[in-house]
Amino acid sequence: MFRNYHKIIVLLKYFQLTFIMGKVSLADKMRIQTLCEQRLGATAIMAAYPDKGWVLSTVKKICQRVDRTGSATERLAGCGRPKSARSEANIAAVIFNAEKSVGGHVK
Repeated sequence: MFRNYHKIIVLLKYFQLTFIMGKVSLADKMRIQTLCEQRLGATAIMAAYPDKGWVLSTVKKICQRVDRTGSATERLAGCGRPKSARSEANIAAVIFNAEKSVGGHVK
């Protein structure tokens, strides 16, 4: 029963290191971006830094972002909340509606 116990422990440690991974740091993203710009593939990048523990799909996504936007760290222009959502008129309307409905449900 306990004959393969050490193999199970090794497998658990392997999967823990492989699947439980923190975020990729900014410095690592910049490193991956540089290597992607040099036309290295995701597997070659992972082979260059085996001690980092990166996941292949994460490196692929970062390379795709570099190809699409030109940067691994900055957003594509126009992404995020539209500026019109934070206009003075919209803010005033939201505050007015919130003050009007303080008493409960407004019909």
